Order: sequence, then structure tokens, then C-alpha cells
Amino acid sequence: MKAITAYTAEIDDASAAVSEILAQLDMAQNLRAHSVGLISCYSEFIESGVVKAICEALPFDVIGCTTAGSAVSGMLGELILCLIALTGDELVFSAGASEPLIPEPEAALAEAYRQVREKLPGEPSLMIAFTPFVKNVPGERVIEIFSGICPELPIFGAQAIDYIDIKQFTKTYTFFNGESRRDAVAFLLIYGDIHPAFFTASLSEVCIQKQKAVVTKSEGNRVIEVNGMPLLLYLEKIGMSGVDMGTSLSFPFMVDYRDGTKPVPRASYTATPEGHMVFGGRIPVGAMLAVGDMDYQDVLATAKELLGTVIAQKGSCILLFSCLMRYLILGADTVAEMELTRAAIGKRKPYYFLYSGGEFCPVRNERGRLVNRFHNCTVIACVL
Repeated sequence: MKAITAYTAEIDDASAAVSEILAQLDMAQNLRAHSVGLISCYSEFIESGVVKAICEALPFDVIGCTTAGSAVSGMLGELILCLIALTGDELVFSAGASEPLIPEPEAALAEAYRQVREKLPGEPSLMIAFTPFVKNVPGERVIEIFSGICPELPIFGAQAIDYIDIKQFTKTYTFFNGESRRDAVAFLLIYGDIHPAFFTASLSEVCIQKQKAVVTKSEGNRVIEVNGMPLLLYLEKIGMSGVDMGTSLSFPFMVDYRDGTKPVPRASYTATPEGHMVFGGRIPVGAMLAVGDMDYQDVLATAKELLGTVIAQKGSCILLFSCLMRYLILGADTVAEMELTRAAIGKRKPYYFLYSGGEFCPVRNERGRLVNRFHNCTVIACVL
């Protein structure tokens, strides 16, 4: 497989944006028998018609989502559109989008998967997915549904975000071939002899409290009690009564599912008057929680550690998706993680980076088997 990257900062002039993208892709020289594209941008690129114009000018399917910042080989920033084209002779790509997830997400995803899968000559080796921000269908639920449909298929992807409104996400979109939707999943299936390698990094060990609590009552992503008491009361008992954990973006919780996989961070979305807390992913009874902390130095330290591992891998390209929480913690230095990525990878191989509202990346359990997982506060990587 070969990967080609392109970018444009032209938001208002669709024809100029198309010309820039086509010139960088140089498709006559670079495209092989089968190709597909991934694209990310601010919502203005959709509203101005730039995304649609670019997709109409390309001879292959394109999926993507809105983001707060993205980067490809040669360029990084916030007010830019980034594209990576994957192309190969021996691989087959099939892409599509679901119907609205509400009211029946299971039916919508099952039918979408059936339609996209039937275009392939055999079972796919990888799914890349971009999911919308739908409060009643969190990203983790999407992964659970897809994993039920295709249990052995690794899923890598990101949840769309809105850089303008980080609480309601009113301008988050996924898109397929230029058609944008606020309630649909856009995804890609890859068939062929590929062996993707997956990596994650979130919080350093020194940023996670040693004291842990056992979840004794929960409903989905709502934690009602830990150690037999309301979660907020537990936090007061360990000296965190002065922190509004229901709205703070700098205090993720590390969750050990006790299923043989490594603990993953979960962002807290809100707190209820009863002392319950709502998180960015399912937290079952029996899981263990530990309070974490994130700061500027740790965001860059964990990114640097991940990049050191990733660049040592063989492969044609690197996909990197990082959490919006990490972006926000960088404060005014919003491009620091993207700058670090550019410095680390350099010209070694093409790469594609974006910020997301939640990350989809398989992790290995104690038996070495890949388990699809939804992440918060994490930077994930897939080497293809």
C-alpha cells in the first residue's frame, strides 16, 4: 500500500482548494488500482462547499469528520483541511455511511455494514470509522454494535468534534463523498493482506493516583456508587471536594475493566445532584477507578513516548488520532502535539493526524487477543 497526503487552507474558494489538493496528490503518477481517502477539517470547509468540491473531483470514495486541528506530512494547523489517500493494487477498499443512528442504531449500523461489506471479495482486515457526536448513542455504543456484527474485525477511528462549541458540539459532522451528516457513521472497510499495528498512550503512571475504588453500582456510562457510596462523596473523602469533577476537563479517571486489558482513561461529562457522574464510556459494576491528572508536560511526554514506538514500526503510513482533552490542556500552545509529531516522524513516512472527541483503537488482552475499545484522553496510532 502507498499513502499520499495533501492539504489546503483555502476555505472560501472551492476551485482553488480543489486545484491545490489535486496538484499535491498527482494522481496520474501515484494512484494504483484501488484507492480511498480520509479527510478532516473545520466545519467552515463544509459550509463553504470546499469538502464537497474536493470529493467530487476525486476518483475514489472519501470519508471524514470535523476536527479542531489536523496535520499531514508537510503541514499542520487548525484552519486547514487535511487529506490522506490510501492506494494499492492488491487491496480493495469499500466505504459508506449509515442512516441516522436515532432511533435504531443497531439496525442502521447493521444495514450499513451489510451494504459496504458486500462490495468486497472477502472478509475485511480493518475498519476505519468516523462517528458523530450523538448523546444518546455514545461512541462506545457504536463500537459495541460493530463488534457484535463483525467480532474479529479491528476498528480504528475517531469521533467528530466541534472546535466552536465543546459542550454541545452543534457543528460536528461526519461525511461520505462530500455529503455531511450530524447523525451518521462514515466508515471504510479494507480487504487484503495487511497487518495493522495499534498503539495507545494516555496518562503517565505518575499522573494516576494509587488509591483505587471499586464500582458497586452503575448504569451504562453513569457511575452511581463506588465502595458503596456516591462517587462525589468518595471524591470528597479522598480530598477532592474543591474540584468540580463534573465539568473539569483536566481530571480523567483511569478505568480498569478487569478483563485482562490495560486500564483506559474516561472523561467525566457531568455530575448529577444525587452525586452520580456521567462518563464518556461504559463503566460496569466491578470495574476499578483511579483519579488521574493531565497537564501540558504529560500530554507531550506521552505523545513523545508513543511516537518513539510508532516510528520504529514497518509500514507505509501512520494514522494518529488524539483526544480533544489533550488539545485543550495544551492551552495557548494548541499545535504543540502536532509540532512534536512532525518533528518525530519527519520524512520517514506519510502520516495523518487529527483531534477527536473519542478514540477507537483495539487493545490486547492478557491472551494477546485484540479487543476493540473506545478511549478518552488518549492518543492512538495505527501503522499500515
